[in-house]
Amino acid sequence: ACGDSPDCNSDADCAAVEGKIARCENPGEENAECVYEEPVAVEFIVLNDKTCAACDSTRIVGISKQLFPGAQLREVDVSSAEGKRMVEELGILYVPAYLFDENVVDTNSWKTNPNLKGSFEKVGDYYKILDSASGASHFVDEEMRQKLLEEMGIELGDNRPQIDFFVMSYCPYGNQAEEAIEPVFQLLKDEADFNPYFVIYENYGGGGPSYCLDKESLLCSMHGIQELHQGIREHCVNNHIGTAEMFEFMLAMNAECSASNADTCWEAVAEDLGLDVDVITQCEDDEGLEITQEDKKMTELFGVSGSPTVFIDGEKYAGSRTAAGFQAALCAAFDDAPAACDEIIEGGTQVAATTGQC
Repeated sequence: ACGDSPDCNSDADCAAVEGKIARCENPGEENAECVYEEPVAVEFIVLNDKTCAACDSTRIVGISKQLFPGAQLREVDVSSAEGKRMVEELGILYVPAYLFDENVVDTNSWKTNPNLKGSFEKVGDYYKILDSASGASHFVDEEMRQKLLEEMGIELGDNRPQIDFFVMSYCPYGNQAEEAIEPVFQLLKDEADFNPYFVIYENYGGGGPSYCLDKESLLCSMHGIQELHQGIREHCVNNHIGTAEMFEFMLAMNAECSASNADTCWEAVAEDLGLDVDVITQCEDDEGLEITQEDKKMTELFGVSGSPTVFIDGEKYAGSRTAAGFQAALCAAFDDAPAACDEIIEGGTQVAATTGQC
């Protein structure tokens, strides 16, 4: 009979009560019941810059309060004495920065969600949400910004903007971004620099040869080792044959091969395009490790975690992922835009947001 049913089978069966943590005791048993506990109090500091119009912290604050109901929010501006001290002592590079005191490790969410810890790093006495997880991209300090731009190979004021796009050779979202960026390259290839990178992880999928290039599993790709190999080959075409040919190769490989057969499929595609297979093979053999290490370095330097992620002169691109959108943003980065910026590129279909497998 219905009256004999347990009150709850899991925590999810317990009605939400604001400011409390619902827990099902003795789930599925006759004596099961919902109990409500006081959440662990956690100091939650949002370090931000009031002069930054794009530094909206609303979404991350909302998610954080759901995860940690006992979070006690305090906002600190980088221009204040406390803010300046935190920036210096904690090595904050970007804002908004989301900081939690050490009590966060005693919260229910921290203890029951093993994946949560991977989104945080320990800085001083705080646990900080990774910039790559929060999307923080506004430089705190102009001197630090210039230094990082130099490491990224970006020179502002030269009237030659660059677009750095991070993809995975078999992430569908990344493939669509490549296809949207290619016509912009055709339009502005003599006026701007187009730099592809492939997103590299450590220990992805538990590491090993199915995902990683090296024995230490520091150089891994989300969709497997053949995806990583294909990224190397696309770099090889770019470095030794040309960027136009790289885009041609990219798009053909997107259409004709996959992450499960790229290693055996690519040569026929390259031959059909008139590319020198021997040059690509030699490059992959001789330079593959160095190329992948550079991809990893740039993945970390730009704070990238998903595909596609696009930067124009070091600023994360947040517009529509269409040819017209990329064209408009790149043209806006010129000090004196070329006549080609007046040409119209068809908008195409906007790529879905980077979620799910990429």
